Amino acid sequence: MLINIDDAARFLGLQPSTLRRWIYEKRIGYVKLGRRVLFRKEVIEQLIRDSEKPALRTTPGTGPRGEVL
Repeated sequence: MLINIDDAARFLGLQPSTLRRWIYEKRIGYVKLGRRVLFRKEVIEQLIRDSEKPALRTTPGTGPRGEVL
């Protein structure tokens, strides 16, 4: 499935200009059909997965570094 810049930006919570800059910087893959710039939805979803940071695991009653609260 292909989505346009506006829909991809809305999905990611970004401005369309950010995605245009990422295209210029070759930070994200895209499809160009005529004058239209599109993204594969899988590429956008992979961008989200690659950007995910794991949560710090804490034990109840301790802070993020393991100190007792």
